[in-house]
Amino acid sequence: MERPKTKVPFGKVDQEEERKEEIEKKNNLIKVKSTTNIKARNINNSSNNSKLTPSSKSKSFTMTVNKPYFDCWEENKGGFFLLSGDTPPVVREAFLSKGWKECFDPNKDYWNIYWRPTRFNKTEAENLLEGKQLVNHIISGHLMTKKDCLVKAMIQMKKLFGESIFYFTPISFILPIEIQKFQAYYNKRVEEGVEEKDNLWIMKPSDLSRGRGIFLLSSLDEARDNIEGNSYVVQHYIPNPLLIYGYKFDLRIYILITSYHPLKAYIYKKGLVRFATEKYQIDDLTNKCCHLTNASINKYGEEFNSEKEGIGKGSKWSFQQLKDYFEKNNISWGLIWKRIENIIMLTLLSFVYDIPIESNKSTFELYGFDILLDDLLNPHLLEVNYSPCLSIDSEIDEDVKRPLLLDMIDILQYEMRNKLSEKEKFESIMKEFRMKENAEKKILKNLASNSTSMNKTTAPIYISKNGNELNMPKQIGDYLLLFPFNKTADKCSHYMTHSFKRKDTRPFREIIKQLKKRTENKP
Repeated sequence: MERPKTKVPFGKVDQEEERKEEIEKKNNLIKVKSTTNIKARNINNSSNNSKLTPSSKSKSFTMTVNKPYFDCWEENKGGFFLLSGDTPPVVREAFLSKGWKECFDPNKDYWNIYWRPTRFNKTEAENLLEGKQLVNHIISGHLMTKKDCLVKAMIQMKKLFGESIFYFTPISFILPIEIQKFQAYYNKRVEEGVEEKDNLWIMKPSDLSRGRGIFLLSSLDEARDNIEGNSYVVQHYIPNPLLIYGYKFDLRIYILITSYHPLKAYIYKKGLVRFATEKYQIDDLTNKCCHLTNASINKYGEEFNSEKEGIGKGSKWSFQQLKDYFEKNNISWGLIWKRIENIIMLTLLSFVYDIPIESNKSTFELYGFDILLDDLLNPHLLEVNYSPCLSIDSEIDEDVKRPLLLDMIDILQYEMRNKLSEKEKFESIMKEFRMKENAEKKILKNLASNSTSMNKTTAPIYISKNGNELNMPKQIGDYLLLFPFNKTADKCSHYMTHSFKRKDTRPFREIIKQLKKRTENKP
């Protein structure tokens, strides 16, 4: 059988020599030297060694690889993974416990999954071996995690689909470019007699995480003084958060995206409840430990290690603890969860047309969505996190994050095994769209010639509206299939890919209708 050839044009990753040798021995990898002095590793007990052929036109090389390298997808065996130096140890431990073996240099070793905190560029993603290799970041997948990009997208979505649908983000302005609009809005609320506690605003750097640089405004002057040379988002501060024993909290929800074209998303059902470590006081604007829930801030708070009323030590609960608390207080977790799922799906769909198609065939993304509940139980999207923290600092972290990674590996293996059938399904649906689109064009042409008004918001005539059940697993481990949630949503998502260049909004409108039914029918 002819052996497939792969090109792996990635730059070198520095590794400590001692650590490299130790893990090489542990994984029992075989070093093979080629005539070009480039090293490669093959699986132990393989009958043939890998051969390397240097490329004459570029610095990258062509590696000829035997079939055992690819069995990890086809037969659910452990493959080869590559990590950057600053990846949390639990990621390595998860892969090793699943029987995977570690590589060290992307330019010299064959690998199946490359994981690093930083982004990959378009060239790196496009040169991956489709169906054989994956990287853990989607090209342009970071856009929704930039606070200014998220604000712009939500403003656009509110204009297109209405504030009643995209109600879940606070009123926001991007500074300094919208400083005059913000000043006018702020002063208008003052003139209208809005109470000071209802006219509070929070400043967030556009491209920072872990609570860095965030502060509450005490005056307009404070906003003007901080924006010079910096990009900020200023948001209306939600003054009435739901409190537990007097403490503010939010929800960290993990979302795994295995494809944007068409969209396929999984939601991890465990997650974290993150508490502020001091009781909420609206009058104290300078105390971050009573207003912010970021663990990276609260772990340095004076009350972090104290036994807090009802909360305990530290600053985290599991979702199960929250469900138990809600049940005791007659709060419906099921309805809240459905509304949160809808918020996440609408946010993801808002960025589908920003994600390039060709450079994302061998990528995936793990996001951290932060959701706040107000005292009326309305969920609000605070932000979306890129490379969410996977460090383990507590028992709650251990209970959530390690299983999250283990189940994620199972999903990636399932998705890659089904890549061929998914590709055939995709091509079949695209062919159906092309055929039926021609029929739709003729109908619209006839309507126009008869001076009949055309409703451009109507979904394409060939999108099924029966909402039948999907023929795919709804749960893998503790991950639940979030999107698509029925056949109509699946077809609409495929059509969004089909209409990528013209950014057709009709399938999005149809999905919104389906989401409304979903929430109404399943409280």
